[in-house]
Amino acid sequence: MTELDPALVKSWLRIGSPAAMASAVTRSHLPDGRCVGWYGPVPDRATIVIDAESTDRAVPPALARRFGEDGFWQRWTRAECAAKVSGVPMAVWVTTLGLAAPTDYAYCTLRPAFFAEGMCVSVAISVEATGSPQTSAATPSP
Repeated sequence: MTELDPALVKSWLRIGSPAAMASAVTRSHLPDGRCVGWYGPVPDRATIVIDAESTDRAVPPALARRFGEDGFWQRWTRAECAAKVSGVPMAVWVTTLGLAAPTDYAYCTLRPAFFAEGMCVSVAISVEATGSPQTSAATPSP
């Protein structure tokens, strides 16, 4: 599994209202109405997906029993990104693969202390890309 540079990934994510994130390459909606958008480069033939979750809410009991609570939101967002980039519904992914994330994608999971308090964000990029976000463009100013 290839890990994307967390500082670079963080610089390409923005948080705001869905209207403010309308021009993002891809978005993820939070339960509180906010949206996280990707404003980074997209290499040729690449698919970039993100998933954001509020970490200050409880893990649903059925999921906690099945997968445990330790690091749940980090594992969940990474698995949801894998499902999205694979084109598999999350309900199918969880039933067949659990919270596993395959090694043929590049990932980055930003924990709340690094990205935004109370929020976990994961990003996945397909490997069909000819470049990666680390090498495709200079880091934009925040």
